[in-house]
Formats: sequence, C-alpha cells, structure tokens
Amino acid sequence: MPDFRITYYTLSDGQQTATVTAASIDAAIQFLKEQPYSIFAQLKEYKIMTTPNQPTTPAQQAAEQFRADLRADLAEIMDELHSQRAELVNVRADLEAIRAGLTQASQPAPTVGTFAEMVIDSIIMTYTDKGEAAYKATGAPYNKFGVRVWPETLPALGIDPNNLKPGPNPQAQPIRARVLMKTNESGQPAPQKVTGKA
Repeated sequence: MPDFRITYYTLSDGQQTATVTAASIDAAIQFLKEQPYSIFAQLKEYKIMTTPNQPTTPAQQAAEQFRADLRADLAEIMDELHSQRAELVNVRADLEAIRAGLTQASQPAPTVGTFAEMVIDSIIMTYTDKGEAAYKATGAPYNKFGVRVWPETLPALGIDPNNLKPGPNPQAQPIRARVLMKTNESGQPAPQKVTGKA
C-alpha cells in the first residue's frame, strides 16, 4: 500500500501534515478522521492536498533503488565486521591460554620443602570416614588430582567454608595460591597442601 502525505489547513492551528499508509486517499482520510486526536473530528472546514511519497519519475525511482542497495550493502558489511570481531575475540582468548600454558611450562620444577604456585578454579568438598569435612583445591597445574586444603586455610583464600556444598564448588574468580611441596612415594616433589594466597 502507498504512503500518502496529507497536508490540510484548520481554522485554529493553520497548516498540518500527516503521513498515512492506506489503499487510497479516501481510506487515508478516513483513518485520520477516526483518530481521537484528529482535527477532522473537531472541525468541519478543511482543505486537502495529497502527494504520494513514492518516486514518480524514473530518475527518482533509480535514486531510491540506489539508496536501498547502498543500505543493503552497508548492512552486509556491518554483519561481516561483527563476525570478524567475534573471531578475533576467540583468537585472542586462545592466545592468552597458550601464553599461560607456556609460562607455566617454563617455570622450574619445585623442590621439596619449597613453595610452588597454582591457580585455584574450584574447591571440592568431601567427608572423611569420621564425618568431618575435607577440602581439595583444583586448578592449573594440579587439575587432575588437586591439592589438599585445610579448613583453617580457606578464609586466607577468601573462601567461607559455610558457603561450600559437597562436590565441586567453582570459583567466580581464579585464586593464585601457594602450595607447600613434599616428597611422594617415588621420591619426586609433589604438592602437599595449600597454605594461602600467592
């Protein structure tokens, strides 16, 4: 349906203009008359001039088509830019993970009696045979088996034991912590316990 730009004159407000989409000018006028705020419902004397908003000449039609094509091209370019930006964000995240892994791999192996570091991303809560709560921290580089955390150490890590539930408790923010090393059964350095923040 075409858009009609209707210009009319009233005795009180002078010239007024409204744009209405309708099948015909009569339908557009009727639509204006039915609006509660319409001046048509308040005054009997008015004049109407109608001008379709669509281009009327081939040059106008060509210009309108050019503008439509340009808008479509710009929309396509913007979609492509958004897609490329999302890919760059993913690549950057991958590079950060690789850099963190290389940094961890380049650190010398800790020796017995010294301290190492870990990044805690979760606290696992279990119970001993005596029914006492036990805690284990997991995170790089001890993701698989984790490291023991005594209950009295949790507050030093900024963790309230009362907020932990049995099973994994993921941390909203990773915690850099110190780990005391010991000698395992094979005579190799192994993590003994988390002692606090790094």
